[in-house]
Amino acid sequence: MSRGISEEDFLKAARSALRDASKFLAAYGPEELLAQKKRGAFRKVEDIKRYNRLVTFVKDEWRLSVQKKEKLPRAGYASWLFALGGGGHAIALDDSQMRRWEDDTGMPVMVQRIRSIMHEAGHHHLSFGVQPPSNESELFFSEATPEEEEKAWCYAMTFFGVTLGRYALEARENRSVDDTPKILV
Repeated sequence: MSRGISEEDFLKAARSALRDASKFLAAYGPEELLAQKKRGAFRKVEDIKRYNRLVTFVKDEWRLSVQKKEKLPRAGYASWLFALGGGGHAIALDDSQMRRWEDDTGMPVMVQRIRSIMHEAGHHHLSFGVQPPSNESELFFSEATPEEEEKAWCYAMTFFGVTLGRYALEARENRSVDDTPKILV
């Protein structure tokens, strides 16, 4: 790679995402994250189930809770790591920012939440420059560098790539149609 993160950093992110996606698939299977009904109220129910399973996985795997926050350290961000009392960490999600992006781009808030959770999980265990607050009066972790942002997104999208790949495999084995393109992650 000529610009951005090094090949070594990319491979580290990809290996980490592969390991974590394998754990997720062992615990929940691809249908659990990716199941989507075609229309109606079932879509919302499946979105909520998918979201809750991912939140549970992140909490069980890294002890990261997910919480909604209306104000993050910088405008224009939809997620950020923050500290909890007792040394715990959490992922903050700003739904108001996500709703603005949904209005601008059409990307559903639920998809943005799912992507942002895995992006912040990538920061949590790949971005060594992203530091917890240095004193008790601070809440949020330090800001990531552009390279750390790239690593965290490489991690998140590789995680979903592995999960989508398994879904496609099972779709072809069980239904003979690969309907993976319909999946919103």
